[in-house]
Amino acid sequence: MLEVIAVDKAAHESNTPYHFLVSEGTPVRAQWNLADIAGNTEAHDESGDFSATVGPAVTFGVDGPGGKVDKAAHFDGTADAWLDTGEMVLDTSNSFSVSAWVRPTALDRNMMVISQDGTGEPGFTLGYDASAQTWKFAVPVNDIDSLGEWKAVSTGVSVVKDQWVLLTGVYDAQKTGGPQLQLYVNKDLKGSAGRRSTWKSYGPLQIGRATAKSGYRDHFTGDLAEVRVFDRVLPAAQVAELMTIKPVRKGYWQLDSADTGGSADTGGGQVLTLAGNASIYRPADPLFDTAALVGDGHLVLDGDGDYASTATAPVLGTAITGGQSRTCRSMNDGWWSVCECGVWCVPRAAAATPSANRCPRPGPVPAAHDPPDQASQSRGQGVSGPGRGTSAGDIGGQPVASHGPARPAADPVAYRADAACDRRRRLRTAPTAPLRHRDHRCRDS
Repeated sequence: MLEVIAVDKAAHESNTPYHFLVSEGTPVRAQWNLADIAGNTEAHDESGDFSATVGPAVTFGVDGPGGKVDKAAHFDGTADAWLDTGEMVLDTSNSFSVSAWVRPTALDRNMMVISQDGTGEPGFTLGYDASAQTWKFAVPVNDIDSLGEWKAVSTGVSVVKDQWVLLTGVYDAQKTGGPQLQLYVNKDLKGSAGRRSTWKSYGPLQIGRATAKSGYRDHFTGDLAEVRVFDRVLPAAQVAELMTIKPVRKGYWQLDSADTGGSADTGGGQVLTLAGNASIYRPADPLFDTAALVGDGHLVLDGDGDYASTATAPVLGTAITGGQSRTCRSMNDGWWSVCECGVWCVPRAAAATPSANRCPRPGPVPAAHDPPDQASQSRGQGVSGPGRGTSAGDIGGQPVASHGPARPAADPVAYRADAACDRRRRLRTAPTAPLRHRDHRCRDS
């Protein structure tokens, strides 16, 4: 929210404040992640407006700043190492910001990461200055002749070969005290400078080189990823956000319908195809029939070869070591269920191996149950013990123990919450005998 107060020439403030809702700022104007398929002749722009032609000396598919699961583009430093948008992207006379992940593999000459063509000089450059061994964000004094430049250079930081770094250049045309250039290295402001002459470049945006009267120069040698341009000032907090990887939902299936044997992804992604006797339950009469677990319906599996899967993996990557989860809620199914407030994290190796979607079945119920470990209970972690199978922690702090008579190994993942709960809906003690599902709901006691 922005509060505006009117002030007259005598410095008298108005008595009435006016409030305006302020948005987070315009989104990125163009973004080239450079994670395109090897051999592509165009680099995809996430905004959909500025695809870039790829020079023959650019190679897609190299490891990016996130490792093997992240991809980047390699530029070999020759005259054919470039990306060209073919049209103007930024108004360089107004405020703008540019950013890129950069990994130089040579430091023996000047190299440009991003620029935009002018008539005889680029509208701006973001890159490496070999003579000073610094990063640089610069704007030439004019468009025609090389009469110098206004530049912000990095101080207090070394340029390291073969190391990923995030470079961000910010031009604030409305800065108090005059237009200002700022250079961030990773999330830290490392240089600033004023700009005393203003002009606008009308040429296409370049990645990996910069223009000059004699032709293109300073071709980049190394790897680049996630090149972004904004037509506004990026504040320091948003520059820091560029270093983070925000979670993105890759699939969401409500499982309340299954047209032509599949449940649609609400985001327009892959259909979740039902196999075996898997079906979607929808109450015919919402007043008298059992309600769906969530929404209008839910998936029903009988534990005998039923499953639902996508045709290909929703999350791509050559190595997945963690940080992914799928959640679901159990349907009432005899002695095997999950506490009403619980969730499952269901591991799966591949769509073609539905058996990988199952965990070890719980063991038989012993003659007497030991209460769960109090420390585990207070942390909301799973517990296990003699005669017990795998246990699962519950959201909300309630551990859910696995109990029940022995069942065939083909049983799907199932965690039973047949223990008494305290008033905070936390597991208090396990019963001395198995209970039917409708008798073991967590409730005040």
